[in-house]
Amino acid sequence: MRLKPWRAAGRKYVRAGARPGRRAVRAWRSGHRLKEDSVISLLVFGALMFAGLIVFGVLAAVIGLAGFVITLPFRILGWTLRLLGLLIALPFLLLACALTFGAALLPLAPLALVAWFFWWLFHDRKPRHSQPSVIS
Repeated sequence: MRLKPWRAAGRKYVRAGARPGRRAVRAWRSGHRLKEDSVISLLVFGALMFAGLIVFGVLAAVIGLAGFVITLPFRILGWTLRLLGLLIALPFLLLACALTFGAALLPLAPLALVAWFFWWLFHDRKPRHSQPSVIS
């Protein structure tokens, strides 16, 4: 028995010379259903994968938030200790800055002496009263 394809595209093989009967039509419809089923299964698979990605993303966000909440007291303790260390070191930092600034101003000492001398020379030594006083 020789098999040849039916003239319409997408139909199953039938016997040569036979008309497309119920068997051929059923075979064509079942093939068509297979294509529809595969498309639907791909859509369902894609939707499930998308839902899975959303679930894993939400789980990752919840785990990250829980980790932040768990470590927050330790971070606050670290900030407090760092501030305490700054308060302890602050007098030494101010002293070092004053010494550095004083050493930077050391070359200006002669100019300061000249300015003090002129202030002493031209300064009025009489006391000035802001209110009138009674002379008796």
